[in-house]
Amino acid sequence: MDAQALPNLSAINPERLALVRRQIHSAVLWPARLAHSYVEHREDKSHLRLQWNGAHRSLMSPTFHKSLALELALPMMHLQFLDNGHRVPHVLDTEDRTPAAAEAWVLAELLHRAVPRDQFSKVLPFEVPNALAGDSKSYEPAQFQTELAVITDWLEFGVSVL
Repeated sequence: MDAQALPNLSAINPERLALVRRQIHSAVLWPARLAHSYVEHREDKSHLRLQWNGAHRSLMSPTFHKSLALELALPMMHLQFLDNGHRVPHVLDTEDRTPAAAEAWVLAELLHRAVPRDQFSKVLPFEVPNALAGDSKSYEPAQFQTELAVITDWLEFGVSVL
């Protein structure tokens, strides 16, 4: 994608953009949590660096437990494990799912893959103000399709530039 093809951000309602940013930021914490739980910690916190997978248009955790990774596919905001770079069958469509439901899904998927669940922790070495948590608020990607598509296009372009 070149800069001429990028969607015009000024055409997007800034309040809706802020709401969808909160949704994405909250969902991308799942790959970060798995990285922090299972990848060897580095003092510079580089073990938390997520990678952009252009083929899947997703943000992906580093590999952990030999061959696994967790991705957040955009713009639909699906969570899915990868094994040796290949997507596994069980997808979590975050639509109308709470962070508590996402956590239950992650724990079940870890169990299916014989990953020690006692190592899993939601605690991260940084704070995320206003992140979705618990059962009080659900992810709502269907309500933000335009904004998610715009952010995904800009993210993909940014990665290509870097």
